[in-house]
Amino acid sequence: MSNLLSVTYLEFAQDRNSGLNRRLRRWLRKQLRQLQPLLILSAEGCQAERYRKHFHSFAHACLLIFHGLSGSPSLRQSYAAFAACQDMATLSGLKVSSDPDDERLSVSFSQFAESNSSRPAAFLAGIIPPLAGQLRKLSPAFPIPTHLHLLDSTFLRLSLKLST
Repeated sequence: MSNLLSVTYLEFAQDRNSGLNRRLRRWLRKQLRQLQPLLILSAEGCQAERYRKHFHSFAHACLLIFHGLSGSPSLRQSYAAFAACQDMATLSGLKVSSDPDDERLSVSFSQFAESNSSRPAAFLAGIIPPLAGQLRKLSPAFPIPTHLHLLDSTFLRLSLKLST
C-alpha cells in the first residue's frame, strides 16, 4: 500500500512540475507523431535545418509546443520540465540515455534559446493547416482565418519601441 501511494504521488508531482497532465501529454505525443512528416517537409522548404547538426526542427517544435501548452512563465522552466517528461524527451529525440533518472537533453538551454532567434518561424507553417482542420471538425462555427501568417515578435517589439 505504501509503495502504491508513493508511485501515485511521484506521478502527480511529475505532472504538476511539467504543467502537462498525462492525458494532455498522451494527446500531444499522438499529434506530434502525426505532424512529424509535415514539420520535416516544412523545415526543408524554408531551409530551417541549414547549418544544424544536432538540434533538428522536429525537436525544436516539440519544445516550443510543450512550452506553449505548459503555461510556464519562462522558457527555462519549460526546458527543465520537458527534460523531466521522459516520454516527450524520447519522442523528440533529445533524450540522452534510456536511464529514467537521467533528465539530461542532448541540447543545452542556450542552444534552444539561440535557435528561437536564428531558425525561421516558417518551419512551423506546415502544421497549421492540419491543426486548423482539426479545429474546424470539432467546431465548424469557430472562426479560423483561412490564411494564417507567422509573425516575428522581435520585429513587432522593435516597431513598438521605434514608434514611441
